[in-house]
Amino acid sequence: MNKKFLTDIKNIRNAIETKKLVVFAGAGISVDAGIPGWNILIDEMKSEIELPANEQDYLKIAQMYFNDRQKK
Repeated sequence: MNKKFLTDIKNIRNAIETKKLVVFAGAGISVDAGIPGWNILIDEMKSEIELPANEQDYLKIAQMYFNDRQKK
């Protein structure tokens, strides 16, 4: 194993032992956990409110859902 790898492992172990380890994970990790992706969530929102037929902006749809329901 190369020196950098061993140093990284040592630093990770130290962070665990001192309770200072922080894991940064991308958005895709939630999909593996069984949480619906953004497009599935937006499709569900779209089915529950009235939208212009050509609306495709996901952030706008989420805002319209919030405005209509007054909840997240």
